[in-house]
Amino acid sequence: MSPEQCRMEDSAVISCCPDLTVTIRKKMNSFKKFKRRMGLASSTNNSNRYQATNNLPPLLFHPCHGENIRLMNGGARAQRVDSYCKGIVFSSRPVRINEKIMLRLADVSNQWSGVVRLGFTSVDPRTHTHGLPKYACPDLTSKPGFWAKAMSERYAEPGCVFFYYVTAGGDVHFGLNNEEKGIFFSGVDVSRPLWCLVDIYGNATALEIVQPQPAPLPVLRPTNEELERWTRPALAALTINAPPPHAQQPPLPLPAPQPQPPALAVKYHTHCVFSPLLLHPRVRGRNVTVSPDRTVAARLEGEFCNGYVFGQRPLRLGERLVVQVLSRCSLYVGGLAFGLTSCDPSRLTPAELPDDADLLLDRPEYWVLAKDVARTPAPGDELSFKINGTGAVEFSRNGGAAQVLMHVDASLDLWPVLDVFGGTGRIRVLGVTSELTPGCAAPPPVRAGSEHSLPVPARPSQPLPPPPAELQPAAAADCAVCFERASDAALYSCGHVCMCYCCAVQWKARGGAVCPICRAPIRDVIRLYRS
Repeated sequence: MSPEQCRMEDSAVISCCPDLTVTIRKKMNSFKKFKRRMGLASSTNNSNRYQATNNLPPLLFHPCHGENIRLMNGGARAQRVDSYCKGIVFSSRPVRINEKIMLRLADVSNQWSGVVRLGFTSVDPRTHTHGLPKYACPDLTSKPGFWAKAMSERYAEPGCVFFYYVTAGGDVHFGLNNEEKGIFFSGVDVSRPLWCLVDIYGNATALEIVQPQPAPLPVLRPTNEELERWTRPALAALTINAPPPHAQQPPLPLPAPQPQPPALAVKYHTHCVFSPLLLHPRVRGRNVTVSPDRTVAARLEGEFCNGYVFGQRPLRLGERLVVQVLSRCSLYVGGLAFGLTSCDPSRLTPAELPDDADLLLDRPEYWVLAKDVARTPAPGDELSFKINGTGAVEFSRNGGAAQVLMHVDASLDLWPVLDVFGGTGRIRVLGVTSELTPGCAAPPPVRAGSEHSLPVPARPSQPLPPPPAELQPAAAADCAVCFERASDAALYSCGHVCMCYCCAVQWKARGGAVCPICRAPIRDVIRLYRS
């Protein structure tokens, strides 16, 4: 029988037995899985059109560079030989999305100020035939197709290795000595090829490109049971007399779910009776999940920011909010952020929440935030926050001595805000306690009308006792601006007294002036007369 007749006969058999076709297809898929398990299958990644294959040339400095730059070591080292500027360099080829550009600060001077500027450009370096300007910022960044930002001077240590890369969303991430620091800046157009842009500026005089070493592939050594389980369907697929579908082996049982770790016990607030303060059911950051009972917030794996959660109701004066740290992420730095806002979370959308919590202070509502209240969190830590009668926010860790974290306008309804950031991976809101500590009174009644109405004093039938020492008027402190005159001006509407009247009026005259203590907008300045 000729080969053509064999193929025709096989096609007729397959068309007459569709179940046999399905069986063979399933067993061929099993055989492909076996090849991948043994490392015999090839894989390609075409997820990004600018992600090239692994045979790209090593990353070097481009021959087009600033006037004071000299290239050494075959283009892997760039040295500035004169002055403090004209040190702009580029990469020799476009970089891939998420490709880490690793640089070593090889030489540092102490004659200047400022250090390296890092960024990207979509302009081919070969087009700079007319020469390059003195500075990358702002000479190049003011033009379209250039993005750069200065690195902090505290990282400018000889021999330190820093890296940066751009994501598919246009965010540039920065890290130091294999430690991720977070988003460096944003807004890069990734729709076109991008070259590295580096300005060897100021005290940074020489940079070396560090070629990343590829991680060795793990050697998979399957057990005899795994080999038998994987090879049986693959070999059966190669036999001519394939078993019917009903004779196939039953599927392997799924592994039993792993039990969740038990909840951490309360250690430092066992004497407290907690009332529930649940997390908001709808509004939260894009990188955080909330448990069904709305007491646990967990940041997604692989993310380090935008983990905002809000309280369902405002925090009352005298209430102590207690939060327990459940897990820690050692890959990132920074800790939990705590704040208070007059903005009802129901009016927010997740898209309005920025990656950097400081940007919330630019919103029109009243926002006060403190970052890294637990910079080195440990599982089991219990953090408490309380607004006392004077508007001071007291913070305590593990039942320790309370410290004033910030001051707020206590006449407003303030919702608590928590950002599960950096090294804090998962938290649990234990609740609030309503006991009043000395110096913290219940909220006074207010007149109807404005939200900033003054308290209405009660008419006591008996003389009132003298106030506690912490509430007695203190001596006038020096002005925080001129340090010459006494502080005799109250800032409306937060009420803080930290400047003299002359400096406060000049400070308010500036556009967009805010209180230097709580950053609340200054609406007016009230002069105080001390008796």
